[in-house]
Amino acid sequence: MWLLAEQPEASVPQASGSTSESQSIDRFWANERVLPTQILASHRGSVVERANAAAVVLAIQATTDLNFSGLQQTSGLGFIN
Repeated sequence: MWLLAEQPEASVPQASGSTSESQSIDRFWANERVLPTQILASHRGSVVERANAAAVVLAIQATTDLNFSGLQQTSGLGFIN
């Protein structure tokens, strides 16, 4: 998982560098015992620390909606939220 943290802009195959490492990451995410809330909880403390230390914290949220349903020559696209 450190591979992903070190390269947040990369896809899993790019960051892992090998098929076996990429498969390991996929198996981790598919594991029913691993919950998203647990993964986020492991980061919460350090995020709060950094936010408390900063003079300004920006909480940016994307609210873009795209509607491709009017494009007659494309298939498989529609409303994306």
